[in-house]
Amino acid sequence: MTLRARTNLGPYEIRLLLGVGGMGEVYEARDSRLQRDVAVKVIPASFASDPTRLRRFEQEARAAAALNHPNILAVYDVGVQDGAPYIVSELLTGETLRTRLASGPLPFRKAVDYAQQIARGLAAAHDKGILHRDLKPENIFITKDGQVKILDFGLAKLVQAEGSDLVATLTQPPVSEAGTVVGTAGYMSPEQVRGKKLDARSDIFSFGTILYEMLSGRCPFRRETRADTTAAILNTDPPDLNSSDQQVPPALAKIAGHCLEKRPEERLQSAHDAAFELGALSETSGTVARPAPAGNWRRLGLAFLAAVVALAGVIVWRYKKPATVPRLHQVTYRRGTVWNARFTPDGRSVIFGAAWEGKPVEIFESDLASPEQRPLGLVGADVVGIRPNGEMAVILSRQRGPGGFNFIGTLARVPLSGGAPREIFERVESADWGPDGSLAIAYHNQGKARLEYPIGTLLGESPGWIGDVRVSPKGDVVAFVDHDAPSDDSGAVRVVGTKGDHKLSQTYASMQGLAWSPSGDKIWFTAAESGSSRGVRVVDLSGHDRLVYRVPGTLKVQDVANDGRVLLVHELIRAGILARVPGASSERELGWLDWSMGRELTDDGKWLLFDESGDAPGNQAWIYLRATDGSPPVRLGEGLFCDLSPDGKWVAAASSDFSGHLNIIPTGAGQTRTVVFPKMKLFRARWLPNQKQVLLLGSESGRAIRGYVFDLEKSSLRPLTPEGTQLNGAASPDGQYAAAEAADGAIFLFPVNGGSPLPIAVHAPEYVFGWTKDSKSVYVAATGETSTNVYRVHLDSGKRELFMTLSPEDKAGLTYLAAVHITPDGKYYAYSYNRQISELFVVEGLE
Repeated sequence: MTLRARTNLGPYEIRLLLGVGGMGEVYEARDSRLQRDVAVKVIPASFASDPTRLRRFEQEARAAAALNHPNILAVYDVGVQDGAPYIVSELLTGETLRTRLASGPLPFRKAVDYAQQIARGLAAAHDKGILHRDLKPENIFITKDGQVKILDFGLAKLVQAEGSDLVATLTQPPVSEAGTVVGTAGYMSPEQVRGKKLDARSDIFSFGTILYEMLSGRCPFRRETRADTTAAILNTDPPDLNSSDQQVPPALAKIAGHCLEKRPEERLQSAHDAAFELGALSETSGTVARPAPAGNWRRLGLAFLAAVVALAGVIVWRYKKPATVPRLHQVTYRRGTVWNARFTPDGRSVIFGAAWEGKPVEIFESDLASPEQRPLGLVGADVVGIRPNGEMAVILSRQRGPGGFNFIGTLARVPLSGGAPREIFERVESADWGPDGSLAIAYHNQGKARLEYPIGTLLGESPGWIGDVRVSPKGDVVAFVDHDAPSDDSGAVRVVGTKGDHKLSQTYASMQGLAWSPSGDKIWFTAAESGSSRGVRVVDLSGHDRLVYRVPGTLKVQDVANDGRVLLVHELIRAGILARVPGASSERELGWLDWSMGRELTDDGKWLLFDESGDAPGNQAWIYLRATDGSPPVRLGEGLFCDLSPDGKWVAAASSDFSGHLNIIPTGAGQTRTVVFPKMKLFRARWLPNQKQVLLLGSESGRAIRGYVFDLEKSSLRPLTPEGTQLNGAASPDGQYAAAEAADGAIFLFPVNGGSPLPIAVHAPEYVFGWTKDSKSVYVAATGETSTNVYRVHLDSGKRELFMTLSPEDKAGLTYLAAVHITPDGKYYAYSYNRQISELFVVEGLE
């Protein structure tokens, strides 16, 4: 049936017909409950009486709804009206890959970019036990901002893998069994056209045909008849890509060929491997760079092989110049953390801020001709810039920002030769000198990070935080790292100047450190596609981004001298969890992998909820529940900034990419429910005691961050705090109040059910992290570096009592103590810590 405009289908108002396919009609519609535009797919009336088609349509809904990944079409809802089933999904704007290919092959950079995204989406589906089985350019959608979405899991088949949670919950039999051929001619694998039982490697073959077509402009096996096409798939190798007019780089052609092997056991064995090899190729060749999952040792071996092939083929083919071996000169040798560092104007010395052996940060000078370093008498300060005349810009009295990754303090200027600092501006997180002596600053105001250059002239804003502000050598452009999420260090290189405001790089999972080249035509920065192991990259002003240098651990670019030497910090970083729990006489280590952040300690102290977002899980975050007796944790699912429901049966979590997906994950048997807020970046979720509502921290379409209340039963969302005011901790045990921090740092209690906020005797950088059982007092702490005082504040009187001091024995390299959790009776607690051991190097010959 064709629906008319303004027809209601459940809560969805039909607006217009977008298209008709073999599985149904697709309409643009409006969700009257959440006030958002959606796509609605309705099975045609002629199919409604066909049990096979109905079952396939049902399977499409279940398979797609089980997937939550940025490269897979998001499914919001499913329903039936007047006997017609329908599926509701996100509404996309852009075009299919088939339309894009109508004008011929894609540039290599675009082809690798799209292929990586397709591979990542496939990997997510395969990890859930779902095959697509009908991959083709028509089922690949390219949005206007270049994001790939895999469409139509209507032919997906659940892999009957032993122990699969998904198979256990989706118990309906697969639509087609071995012996039935389902797919599209030209893109099916040999085993698929033979009607054999399929696994993930069949999708890898179809993926290979798409990659081949993107590179050459033609399907490798398509012939005039279906029979000839089938014969080509079974018996004929595709034409060599290296002999085409495009002259496809050998390493890239090899990846495509490896996917198109006739025998499944000779192909790439997983979509993770495909994404990893493409990522290794793009990094070494500069073709493209997007997040790729971290791999196991076998994948690391594949990546190494790909890198060798790329270095031997692509780099020589593209750049025609021999590689140089970087030469490293170590500057620091003490145990602790180096923060910011700059070359002196003559390039003979380095000025840096460091915290050695657990002492406070201090500014030092090191002559590069000698291993000695001398303190400059600026304790508690860090350097952010040096003028050609030797004057320094420093940050005084710095304190860690609310997101945990940045520092905020008072900007001051002080002569390098010595003297008292002269204070200039408060709440500054980054600054740099322009060549004319004016200052560029990034600071916080009204819940947003603001960039000014010179001071008083607004250039840009960010809902998160702005790091590594650097003025170009000519003074006409300011570059910085735009961290649009306030609670992590993901970011992109952004430049603002005479030619406008531009995002130069993709958004990386971790990005810190940035400096201009002496000529001002390139920007050096350090970033990681997943985890936190940042490598050195270079991007030109046209957005061409390439990897230059990588070592084990993580790197941070600090400065580039006039002769091209690069100042780098090498870091070994780990986040762990220490806890005082039942049965333990001292604090117990409960961290698991490399970036463990505690999110909830149960009231009896026996269970700890935490997430892992470092190198181990790759380009996502994993949620774990662990018994505090030290037994191994149980991995529950994907997400970040999660919270455990009062009954312990559910976890609410934001998605790793903060894309607006709220995941409700069972701790036992059950199925994950995902709620999507398409116009919101979602950063954090906390349960209310009634378990019917969730407190959310998010920002809508570039607006300032604020708190919300989401009702799970009514699917309704309402603001709780004004814009610029962010939720500060858990709700009170009686469910009446939630603590939130206003833009000026004042802490208020906001009534969950409406009313005027109540001020309390707490002010940032302190935050409310817990309540006493009677809801009459709160526990507060400030994020410390080597120790943190925990106070109990009585709400009626404002009386403050020192409750405990958290201070690990080994303080060297500690950069923060945070994410404190305490049981309502005050007996047990847990907190996260970060240890960052740094060494400062001057590196020659990186280009």
